[in-house]
Amino acid sequence: MSTSCEPIDGAVLDIWQANAKGDYDLDGFRYRGAMTTDAKGRWQLRSIVPGRYLNGRRYRPAHLHVKLRAPGYRPLTTQLYFDGDPYNEGDDFIVSSLIMATRTEKQTRIAGFDFALVPA
Repeated sequence: MSTSCEPIDGAVLDIWQANAKGDYDLDGFRYRGAMTTDAKGRWQLRSIVPGRYLNGRRYRPAHLHVKLRAPGYRPLTTQLYFDGDPYNEGDDFIVSSLIMATRTEKQTRIAGFDFALVPA
């Protein structure tokens, strides 16, 4: 959506993440992809919760990397985190507003997040 809360049809989200062991596929395109928002600015991703990996002496919490772009708006690059991750506390990169609330339905963890893009 825009900063005036209008949906953005056709915004592109590039998403990449680690696998369950915390490794990134640096040779191919596993756990990477792009999607486009619908006319109501909605998007949906079905994936695994990424594994954690060491960053120095600490593990990074599970997270998704996201880059959004749409004509007429400034691109946004960020990371999304999952509530309840024991490594959220004290992570050098985390911003609390990027922690997604989750719920579980039929053994599936579900989260949501609304992005707002700034006009260019």
